[in-house]
Amino acid sequence: MYPKELNTLRDHIKAKRIDLGLFQKEVTKTIGVTTDTITNWEKNRNQPMYRHYPRIIEFLGYCPLELLSTFNERLTNNSFYLRMSQAESGLESN
Repeated sequence: MYPKELNTLRDHIKAKRIDLGLFQKEVTKTIGVTTDTITNWEKNRNQPMYRHYPRIIEFLGYCPLELLSTFNERLTNNSFYLRMSQAESGLESN
């Protein structure tokens, strides 16, 4: 089912996949995850890990992080940018 609104990262992923006429299995090759992972993201069972964001953005063709509307997703967005800044500066902790 196509998302009525693009309010969450999962909505963006699912809408793009459907727009392109792709099966979840085909998206896994682009993002580098399993079909179960895509299913879980689309059903909002779990959220993508930070390491998947660059490939998700590549798949979507845009960065949806600025467009997300829920507080938790905005918080995740801010955390993502903080982690990216830390990684780029060499300050990321393991």
